Amino acid sequence: MTPGLRRFFSVAIWTLAASGALFLWARSDENGQTFQGLVQPKTHRLSTPITTILRTVHIRPGQQVERDQPLYELDTGDLDDQLTIARAELDEMLASLEAHAESVKTRLTEQRLELNGRLTNAQNEYNAAASKRAGDSAEIRTLTKRLTRLAEVEQAGLAELDRLSQIHVRRDRLTKTTRSTPSPSRVYGDYIDALSKALQGLEVEDVAVQLKPYRLRLLTQRARISTLERQRALRTVRSPAAGQIVRVHNESGDTVRPGVTIVDLVASRSGSLIAYIPERAARQVGLGS
Repeated sequence: MTPGLRRFFSVAIWTLAASGALFLWARSDENGQTFQGLVQPKTHRLSTPITTILRTVHIRPGQQVERDQPLYELDTGDLDDQLTIARAELDEMLASLEAHAESVKTRLTEQRLELNGRLTNAQNEYNAAASKRAGDSAEIRTLTKRLTRLAEVEQAGLAELDRLSQIHVRRDRLTKTTRSTPSPSRVYGDYIDALSKALQGLEVEDVAVQLKPYRLRLLTQRARISTLERQRALRTVRSPAAGQIVRVHNESGDTVRPGVTIVDLVASRSGSLIAYIPERAARQVGLGS
C-alpha cells in the first residue's frame, strides 16, 4: 500500500470515529445478552483566537500526540516588536533609577553635612553667649558686694566716692544689658532643636522613599513585559489531550481566522459509550455489569 493510500485510510477511519459512527456490542450480564451501542470519542477542533498567519505546523494527519505537545505556531511578529520596545524602555528605566539613586544619595549627603555644620555653629554660639551671660551675672554680683562694703564705710574719702560712682555705672550697665538681652536658650534653643529635627529627618528619609515612584514604574513595566510574554507563549498551540491527529486544515504561511478549525484531534481517552438496552432488561444492568 502506498503512503498516500495509507494516509487516506487513516484519515477516513478517524473521521468516522470522530463522528460517532463506530458501533460495537457491549455485554450486559453473565447470561450472554448483548446490546447494540456506539462509541463517541472526544474530538477537539482547534482554531485561533485572532486573525494571523500560521507560521509553523509540527504535526501531520495520523500522528499520535501527547498532552501539551506543540501542534502549531502562530505568527509572533507583532508581539516580538512590542517586547523589544518594552525591554528597551525597561533598560532606560533601570538606568534612570540608578542615576536618580546616586543623585539622591549625593543630595542627602550634602544636606546632612550642611545641617551638621549649622548645628555645630549654633551650639558654639550658644555656648559662647551662655558663657558671656554667666560671666556678666557673676561680675554684677561681685560689684554689688563691693558697693555694699563701700557704703558701710562712713569715712569714705573723695577717691573712694569716685570709685564708688564708677562701680555703680558699671553694675547698672551690665544689669541693663543682661536684662535687655534674651537668654541664650531662648535665642538658640528653638534654632538648635529645628536643626536637630531636620538632621533626624534626613536620617529617617531613606533613599528607598525617594526612589519609590521609580520603583513603581519599574514594577508596572515588568508586569507589561510578563503579559506580552504570556501572550506570545499562547501563540504556540499545544495539544489539549493525548490522542491522534485526524486532519490538518492549513499549511505554514496560511492566514487563519478565529473560529475556523485548523486541526482536528481525537483524544485517546475520555470517550463515551452509548448502549441501547431494552426496557425489560434495563433493571438487570447496573454499574460494573
